[in-house]
Amino acid sequence: GRDAIAMGGRTIGFSSPTGSLELLHPATIASELRAHLPLSGGHLECVVLNACCTGGGRRAASSTADELDGAAQGCAGGAEMGSLGELVHKAGTPFVVCWKSLAHNEAAAELARGLAAAVMRGEGYARAFELAVNDVLAQLEPSAERAGVMSQRFALVDPMSARVARPGGGGAQLAA
Repeated sequence: GRDAIAMGGRTIGFSSPTGSLELLHPATIASELRAHLPLSGGHLECVVLNACCTGGGRRAASSTADELDGAAQGCAGGAEMGSLGELVHKAGTPFVVCWKSLAHNEAAAELARGLAAAVMRGEGYARAFELAVNDVLAQLEPSAERAGVMSQRFALVDPMSARVARPGGGGAQLAA
């Protein structure tokens, strides 16, 4: 359990009543959800794993499009298992939303707000995800380089990607 997690596997942690972090093995999470899935007579259709590196691995199980450059560098739940997102999907969850890379807390919060709002309006999960991604990309902030100009706040790209310029290399713009 914990040894596999400590040796590079990724999972989600929860705060215990004492305030300590309790890690759950990815297989435990997938197993706990199984009884609630349609294959088992349940009604759980969508799982949102809104945490860093919960998707990716051998094959992305998330609904994220490949063009959102989210290389799963170090994000798999262990080579023998795949990511948490993959396990939840393989357990029978029809629709899984997860991050293949590190995720900015505020971008993740905006994604969750947009997804929930679209589902509440009656959108299907795939369309709700598309609209939520658009909400994230539509966030603006004042430009650091030009007074009075607003710039896109978030880009859906893995911050570890070679496409991301590093400090000292002319700013934080995406490399071509």
